[in-house]
Amino acid sequence: MIRRLLALVLLAAAFAVRVNGLDRESFWWDEAYSALFAREPPADILRGDNWATGSGEAENHPPGYYLALHFWGQAAGDGEFSLRFVSVLAGMVLVATGGYLGWQAAGFPGLVLSLGLLGVAPPLVYYAREARMFAPAASLAALSTALLLRADRRRVWPTWAGLTIAGLFTFYYYVFVLVGQVAVIILTGRRSWKALGVVGLALLPWAATLIPKVLSWGVPFALPPDPVLRLRWTWEFFWLGLSAAGVPRQAFNPALLIPGAALIPALALAARSKTTRLVGIITAFNLIPPLLIAFRAPAYHPRYVTVGMAFLVLLLAAGLATRPAIGLPVGAGLMALGVWAVWTQQINPEFWRTDYRSVVAAVSREARSEDLVVFNVPPPFRYYYRGTAPAVPAPVVPYRAEPMLDFVRERTTRASRVWYVWNPEVVTDPDRLFDGLLESALIKEAETWAGGLRLTRYRPGLGFELTWRPAAYEFGSTLRLTGYALVPGPANAPGLLLRWEVDRMPARPLGVRVTLRDRAGDSWAAVDRPIRNNRFEPADR
Repeated sequence: MIRRLLALVLLAAAFAVRVNGLDRESFWWDEAYSALFAREPPADILRGDNWATGSGEAENHPPGYYLALHFWGQAAGDGEFSLRFVSVLAGMVLVATGGYLGWQAAGFPGLVLSLGLLGVAPPLVYYAREARMFAPAASLAALSTALLLRADRRRVWPTWAGLTIAGLFTFYYYVFVLVGQVAVIILTGRRSWKALGVVGLALLPWAATLIPKVLSWGVPFALPPDPVLRLRWTWEFFWLGLSAAGVPRQAFNPALLIPGAALIPALALAARSKTTRLVGIITAFNLIPPLLIAFRAPAYHPRYVTVGMAFLVLLLAAGLATRPAIGLPVGAGLMALGVWAVWTQQINPEFWRTDYRSVVAAVSREARSEDLVVFNVPPPFRYYYRGTAPAVPAPVVPYRAEPMLDFVRERTTRASRVWYVWNPEVVTDPDRLFDGLLESALIKEAETWAGGLRLTRYRPGLGFELTWRPAAYEFGSTLRLTGYALVPGPANAPGLLLRWEVDRMPARPLGVRVTLRDRAGDSWAAVDRPIRNNRFEPADR
């Protein structure tokens, strides 16, 4: 009775940290994207037709999660709490299933440590509170693994196949779960050819959709492909969750080596159990290949290995449980670390998501029908905007001054006021080109910041024309500066536009440094910029 009560208390605590203040923060970019995409008809979701979100790019994830969110939203609403609660439920399934696997591996101590560590693991809590597919994918992986380890019973195979297909069409990296599970099936000699055949057939449309996306995928702005940086970020994320900025911390905290001292011997101890050896195989396939891909991929985030992290927490718990006298106190210390990290992120506003909800709500209330609203954050703006003023995205594609200035000249002069909702962290105006043209052509009335989100209100100004002056400067054999133009800036801060031509792709990214000097040769200002093409890509593309 006491054991059951303890298990229920741990499950209740895991639920509490996941549901506490679930709708306190607004949707950020990806979550608003999920909400908008899930509103589309199922046929459009299956095709990946996401133009209604305003993202301007094809969908890079499978449709399964969005379909589930579509039908859930129709039944329970598509507010922040409702849509995030899907991930809460998935997170609880992950914790409960992990507790079962821990009990299978190491008895009651394994159950307690698995429930406790999975319940407060910062990455698992974070993605159990986000309207994205990472928690559902991890829960499907845990469930299918638990069934697979009982595959001596014939009736589990159809369910395993169904969960596997659902996982494949929820998260593309779920394929590594399948590869690891197939390795376990081969090693244990317990296989069902019918179930494997059904999963194999499901891989055909899965691969037919994925391969073209992989071949055409490109991310102009991403972390440098530094293996050490990415491994360090993943290690920090495993123990502490995301930093306040959502990016790698500036310096590695050597204190994080202390919990690592518990992880390595715990994994060695866990290998003594057959259950954890099999889980270890699946864990390796969900950590090593994604990290190897990350070393070469243009973009990486530790969320890509959330499934592998969930299995790693389970192995940590099972290993500690083999030596309860030492493992339980160590596990309690790691739980305390997790509680501290999760609690800090939930109560400290510095860790909260960008507050699109209140900023866009203010624009909805105050902008009049004769105004114009411009934004560079399409999904969250479209999700929250309820105003009467016409709203249009910032004209940043192609990334050239002339069409931007045409937009300013044609659209803003007919508006009583212009509202601009802009997030510098969203890479749509990396050189602040459109922002500078607005500043020069219009008159700023007011500006407020909400974290990294800026809201500026303008009224029509005098405007200006661009006068390009010819130039003829050769930079090596690939690059020429052919013209420049001055932009009258606000507060006597003019802008300088440069026009480049390339004969062939440069061998590496190029940058330009512009220095303002007086006649005595003294420098007064300098600006460094990478050279980009019309799609924001560095010059070597």
